[in-house]
Amino acid sequence: RIPYDLIENVRMVMLKDVYEKKKMNWAQRRFLTHYFPKTVVTVNLTQFPFSEGLIRLIMPSYLLIPRGKGKGFVIHTKEYLAFSTEVDSRLNAARVLGTGPVSRKPKEEEKAFDGFFDLDEG
Repeated sequence: RIPYDLIENVRMVMLKDVYEKKKMNWAQRRFLTHYFPKTVVTVNLTQFPFSEGLIRLIMPSYLLIPRGKGKGFVIHTKEYLAFSTEVDSRLNAARVLGTGPVSRKPKEEEKAFDGFFDLDEG
């Protein structure tokens, strides 16, 4: 779970633009070669929700934006446009809701909105 206030932006990029093959070991290159021409979504963060060292220890390196290029996650999905649009719209809604009081009653689907982006939900 990632609080929306930690998300800087959501971008669609080619995987080959995120990672440099020269800096990868042979196993990573072999595993990711098929995905290099594919489009991925990067969720760029201002900071990680908890220790960056712990996140890098637990998660595979190909799911994280490389050090020096920022902080965040790399997500490969077939529906990258729909995923990016959904996260971006929820991010904008969270920013609007956080700027001041809401003068209307929330709709039913907004009641389930908890201000967090959950990577585990599909």
